[in-house]
Amino acid sequence: MSETTEPAPLTQFQMNQFVMLSALPMLAPALAPVESRLRWLEAELAALKKADPLAEMWRELSEYQPMADAYGYGEAWRRMCEERTPGLAMHASLAATQDAAKAGAWAAAHAQESINAIRRAKEAKS
Repeated sequence: MSETTEPAPLTQFQMNQFVMLSALPMLAPALAPVESRLRWLEAELAALKKADPLAEMWRELSEYQPMADAYGYGEAWRRMCEERTPGLAMHASLAATQDAAKAGAWAAAHAQESINAIRRAKEAKS
């Protein structure tokens, strides 16, 4: 006959492990979005490490070329985006700033004309 001995009682730590491991299948659906987001963040971080911020900046600036052409400083903007020198960047910035100042003055003048026309119309009704 073989003697059977009773197993040693589980420690609190062992019971906690058992409870946590048995709960894992129930937690999986809740953790899936977190896992997915973590994978996305890891991919974004890897892309940022590979990215060249200056190249990104120049690519973004070149997308404004049609607007620069429309407002009269297109040539300076194009040269700045192609040659990428500080001097040309300053020149393009000044050209854009001067044009913005002209556009602002024009808008202000026309806004005053519109205000005057509205006033005249109100006075005519009175």
